[in-house]
Amino acid sequence: LSPLLSRDYRRALKRVTRDLGRLRDADVARQSVENLTAEGRGRGFDELKSLSIALERHRLRSASALQAQLTDSSWLKAVSTLRSGIDFVLSNEQPMAAVASALMEDRRGRLRARLRTLKPSPEGLHRLRRKVKTLRYLSEEMRTVGGGCAREEEVAALVGMQDILGKLQDLEVLRHTLRRYAQHRHGVRKLRAKAAARRKHLLRDFEERRATLLRVWDERDRRGIVGTSRNRSRKAPGVQRPEEC
Repeated sequence: LSPLLSRDYRRALKRVTRDLGRLRDADVARQSVENLTAEGRGRGFDELKSLSIALERHRLRSASALQAQLTDSSWLKAVSTLRSGIDFVLSNEQPMAAVASALMEDRRGRLRARLRTLKPSPEGLHRLRRKVKTLRYLSEEMRTVGGGCAREEEVAALVGMQDILGKLQDLEVLRHTLRRYAQHRHGVRKLRAKAAARRKHLLRDFEERRATLLRVWDERDRRGIVGTSRNRSRKAPGVQRPEEC
């Protein structure tokens, strides 16, 4: 994209995702409460039911606000800008496979460096989730155009990592949402305790997924070096064999 079109595209994307994100956060909070709430009785359980009703009302308000936005002129302009950006990319004459390979290597290198140094804070994990999601979808889509050099084990490791990070982010969304419902203090206290225990378990899973993904990339490097040497030693004169990814 040109600098001007890229700027407009980013602005439009932020606008659309911000408005959609409000509804998604409401859905995430409601679903998280359902997942964390076990059957029980007593004051804490009664307040959990009351909190669930309050979250459902919040979700309905978010949906109504989004519905009103869909006919707003600034929303329609943002959507039009996104469509123009996509049309421009589709009309670009650069070979898709070459662009895909360069993009994949850049994203893979950035994520790999980030994984080696990351300290699992909520903000850091959220940013990491977006990087993992981007590389995962790139890996899956680019194989259809012959670029990216993504192997099945790499995609599987990215999917597993994204799943864990998504669950951690859902708990973070719930934590922020519960600040609005201080009047349900017993139910909120119960939910926070359950969420904290769940987060510890997910962080252990995250460390395992991190080690798995880094190992996949290390093995990919080793196969690349060995594979290239093997191909060079066995290559017959005049025969062009494709290099391994």
